[in-house]
Amino acid sequence: MTMRGEKKSEAGGKAGAGPLFSVTGNPFVDSGLAAMCSLLNVDHPGKVTRAAIEKKIPWLVDVYCHENWTRVFQGMIFPNSKLGNPSIRNRKAEYRKLLDGLLDSLSPPHSSGSCVACGRRDGQRVDKTMVPLLGSQPMANFFAAWSTGEPFCANCLLAVQFMPLAIEKIGRMQLGYRRSRPMHRRALLMHTVSWEILLAYAKRNTTEALRIAAAKEPGIVDMGYKAGATLNAIFSALTEIVQDPDVQVMPLDRLIVPLRFYTFSSDGRNPILEFYDIPSAVVDYLIAVQRSGLASQWDRVVAKGFVVRKEEDPNEAPYIRENQVYRRIVEDRSILRYFFEDRQRMTVIGSWELVSLYLRRLRNMDEERIQTIKDVADRILEICKAENSLKLIQILDRAKYLGQFRTVLLRMHKLTVAKKGQPLLTFDELVDAILPDERQWSEVRDLLLFRIYEAGASWLSDFLKKEEDVEGDIEELVETMEVE
Repeated sequence: MTMRGEKKSEAGGKAGAGPLFSVTGNPFVDSGLAAMCSLLNVDHPGKVTRAAIEKKIPWLVDVYCHENWTRVFQGMIFPNSKLGNPSIRNRKAEYRKLLDGLLDSLSPPHSSGSCVACGRRDGQRVDKTMVPLLGSQPMANFFAAWSTGEPFCANCLLAVQFMPLAIEKIGRMQLGYRRSRPMHRRALLMHTVSWEILLAYAKRNTTEALRIAAAKEPGIVDMGYKAGATLNAIFSALTEIVQDPDVQVMPLDRLIVPLRFYTFSSDGRNPILEFYDIPSAVVDYLIAVQRSGLASQWDRVVAKGFVVRKEEDPNEAPYIRENQVYRRIVEDRSILRYFFEDRQRMTVIGSWELVSLYLRRLRNMDEERIQTIKDVADRILEICKAENSLKLIQILDRAKYLGQFRTVLLRMHKLTVAKKGQPLLTFDELVDAILPDERQWSEVRDLLLFRIYEAGASWLSDFLKKEEDVEGDIEELVETMEVE
């Protein structure tokens, strides 16, 4: 039933007077909206007008009809579409006709509708020629109902046509790279509940797409990353986003959200869909690193995570093989080993400030525990200086299991009591900060060593010239302590 003064839409929902475009939750539509906003220099899809889009249509047609784009559409995004299908003679005219038709069909939102993206308008059923990965009866792809496509409204379909500007290409892995299955080229797309981050990512890619189009070489954005290094491409994009001046002044509650990156190819012969989830804690950490002025230190830590083979160019490694620092932080695994530059020479990368930030943001360690570990490390360094010996530090570094770690701590504790008349650490410090979970003893050991190496850098450097030999000492120390 329609109330007085209200119009009824074709779908049966009540017609509204809202904006033509709004965020939907669909990755393809929302990425298209972000690209559209970037292209039109507006900060929200609600500000996009029909007239503004109409002015960009001729440019979009000219750019997309370049052979670099048509190959991408046919093989990866919109196979057999007006742009990709080689049997269509006048692609430019046909595609312009398609866009003009969508433009003429734009409508304000309604109270309901069949469109699977916005749910606010009725939609026509389309397949992967209009929206990536939508199946058809002969080729199901990733549509589970085994029928031809899904219903999308004209507003959402028009947004999807801008989506290619907001994505980047992940290339094929070169021959000779060992992997259990082929790594074909695909597109990389981000989606998140934070419109600000989505827009920043779209601006990054759209700006590059505009640059190469102006250079008469239009095509999908390609930063050079191969399929084996997709995670590197993701973190490269995130690094650029958190360095964006507009993002740096935004409130954190709009930025610290989980992100999902999709890699896909809508190729009918070999469709691909994979995704990478980036936890909100990782986003929080990257933003904090940037805002704390620690980015250069973090870059050095990340560099330790690249594996370069003898026959490879070190400059190519980030583009062909996944960085282990990135892999470990998205899997919530420790990366403390990468903060050590050379354990044998007792040198570290970065500062305790960077490590503390990592512990708080990615390891959920409270400030009191972090401070206690730092204090205990400083006490160990002090007693070693008083003894004028590196032996206990070297033995601590060589502890291979929990029993050896506890033995070294006990020896240090006894030495501190004998020399200073006070304990190395209290019972509460031991159980609350050093060994609250015995399964994490090696991480605590590395934190103690990092602080010792950082705080005692000059003293350690001078002492290492003496080349103290502690081979076998750890075993001898354990045996001695067991007898005692």
